[in-house]
Amino acid sequence: MPITLISRNYKDIFNDNLNYYQANAGDTQIAKFEVWENIRAYGNSGSSLSLDAGNDLITWLNGNFLDEGFRVGDEVQITVFHPNGNVNHTYTSTILICDPNQIKITVHTHWYDAAAGETLLIEVNYKGGVKRKGLLLECNHVNSGSVGNANSLIDGQKTQFTFNLTGTVNGSVVSGIQVGFFSGQFNVATSIKDVTTYPNNTRKYELTVGIIQSGVYDITPFLFSNCLKAYFGLNWQREVGNPNNMTRLVISEDSNTGWFDEPFNSGVINATLVQGISILDYSAVNTGQIAIDSASTKFGFGACYIPTDDTYFHAQFTSQSNLGMLCPSQTSAAPITITSSTNPDGAQYTIEFSNPVTVGTVTTWDYEFTPNTDFTDFIDARIEGDRLFYVWAKYGTVNLLLFADQLTKPEPPAGAIDVLISQFVDHSENIIAPVINQTKYEANTEDDLSFLAVLMIKFNEVITSITPRLEAFNSVTGESFTLFSANFDLTAVPIVGGKHQVNQSVLLNTELPTTSEKRSAYLYLAPVYDTALKYGINLAFPFLNDWRYWIALPGANADFYPNEQNRNYVPFDNTGNWGVRLNLGMIKNGLSFEFTNDLIIKDYNSDPNIFQEIELYIEATNQNVQVIVEGELHRVIATHTNIDSSVWDVLNIWGMITIEPTESSPRWICSTVIPTDGNILNPLSPITGTTATLTFPTPDVAQIECFFDPNKINLSNGAKFTTKIKSCYV
Repeated sequence: MPITLISRNYKDIFNDNLNYYQANAGDTQIAKFEVWENIRAYGNSGSSLSLDAGNDLITWLNGNFLDEGFRVGDEVQITVFHPNGNVNHTYTSTILICDPNQIKITVHTHWYDAAAGETLLIEVNYKGGVKRKGLLLECNHVNSGSVGNANSLIDGQKTQFTFNLTGTVNGSVVSGIQVGFFSGQFNVATSIKDVTTYPNNTRKYELTVGIIQSGVYDITPFLFSNCLKAYFGLNWQREVGNPNNMTRLVISEDSNTGWFDEPFNSGVINATLVQGISILDYSAVNTGQIAIDSASTKFGFGACYIPTDDTYFHAQFTSQSNLGMLCPSQTSAAPITITSSTNPDGAQYTIEFSNPVTVGTVTTWDYEFTPNTDFTDFIDARIEGDRLFYVWAKYGTVNLLLFADQLTKPEPPAGAIDVLISQFVDHSENIIAPVINQTKYEANTEDDLSFLAVLMIKFNEVITSITPRLEAFNSVTGESFTLFSANFDLTAVPIVGGKHQVNQSVLLNTELPTTSEKRSAYLYLAPVYDTALKYGINLAFPFLNDWRYWIALPGANADFYPNEQNRNYVPFDNTGNWGVRLNLGMIKNGLSFEFTNDLIIKDYNSDPNIFQEIELYIEATNQNVQVIVEGELHRVIATHTNIDSSVWDVLNIWGMITIEPTESSPRWICSTVIPTDGNILNPLSPITGTTATLTFPTPDVAQIECFFDPNKINLSNGAKFTTKIKSCYV
């Protein structure tokens, strides 16, 4: 090959040398490649170089002289090699005609005998500085398992740099000049050093690329043991800037990269979060303390704004580092001060981490977050939901998310929201409007619920936003942190006849079938409740009582360290003075108003009088099996027995069967009350009709049945079935 990769080397933020790309989201990496460049063509027994001796015409059927870099006027050295590698003949000639598959030379003296094992080398001489003078470098991050291409996963744009290598000598360093859109990646720094001992037909270069692992914005490429890898496309040009007949070398090797809270793609977690940052006010200096449990002596910190408005961060002549105001992972001796890139509006912030104190393996740091005025103005101008911000601590193998939430600005407190009716409804109540008043609702983990309310608003009052959220709160200290939330931005909703003309929905729970009313949050007018002074608005806020203990919850209070800072909500409602509640916030006439309603979340199998059993049968043979048999349709039978001999109330009972890959997503359901939506990806399906089958073999036994197709779920790590049964028994 005329372009050959000889060696590669990578360095992480700790200056450790690696022979492969290893980084977590937001980490910098220095990649250095030694590349040899020459212009040559080979002839051997497997190559179709042939000579028309009468016309001094050489034909190359399986190659392209122009793509290789040959041009009219080049002096070429033609060498015939003996099978043992010795030179039999060598002479020079000049190219008179150069086409893709043929060159005409001035003279030939010898040719090679492929049948006798001889080989031929046609090489352009470095005479008068003849070489490839241009390089177009493409830098990207692509999905593992594919060669990939130069089109960014962030916005589809190419991150490209040009190099002019005309006249370089040994020791010359040329910096890449970025061209086109800059928004395909975070900041990239490139340079190339000529290390050739001239004159030489083979040029040697050291290419250095400083990159930032670009997975900060999106977890998707890291799911299911996947990751991102670096992609470098080296397009060598005989003439600088000529896009035709470029010689291409792609470096797209397997990498070991991870998202936040992952030990790269493969590794061992050697750090855990003890206490993160629960809230960040974007309008003031914030101080507090974080704590990390790790024996690692290698640490650093980083932060980034995570934009969600495509028009802001797609196809821009500004890099994502500036658009996201990124502070890539940085390390130093304490104190560590990270300063963000400045976005086009001048927005910038600094975060100082200082005063580390280590007790055992737990280290606490003081932090101080300082936004500039332009940062406050910029975030103020973003719509609700587009203020997502990450802060992380890099310890050992993991980038731990200290904060991953919306930036907020406290509004002046005002009072309580006027709520006429509010209630929680469960899976079987497929409605979006309340019918009764209800407080302190009880439910189980993994239940899908919805909070429904009628809000009464005075005519002509200006509502800026309505924000329902599920939160864990401490009744003694007043501390809280968000578990799940939605936001309705009313700033652009017109007021007609004194009423905000609200009719909004927000998709929240994609785990549920489309036939469920608990997939989306709703806000719409309820004129039936209008009075002479006020009008009604219906709110529906659905959520799942999360069970996913394998997903970290950044910002969870240190009271839940070390094993319960995750997305399993049960401990948040059953630990000390902590509880879970619905918190409804409203910004009205520039003031904040609030309403709360308590929720009690019980664990699985909270009723000791019900015994549950799940069995699998191969449908074709009716064989009861203890494990999933791949390729076979199964019948799932979930049996619920009242061990105290109580009788099921057959008119008011409902249930479901669920399945999910072990410690993974998605979770699928088959319900006795919510019809299937016909999703062909769902591995669970009704035996007949549109719902799971519910029968009562005896008065104290209820059975739920459905089909299970193992071909429709990832079984590489196993799968978890659950079943639940609800409502009354006599």
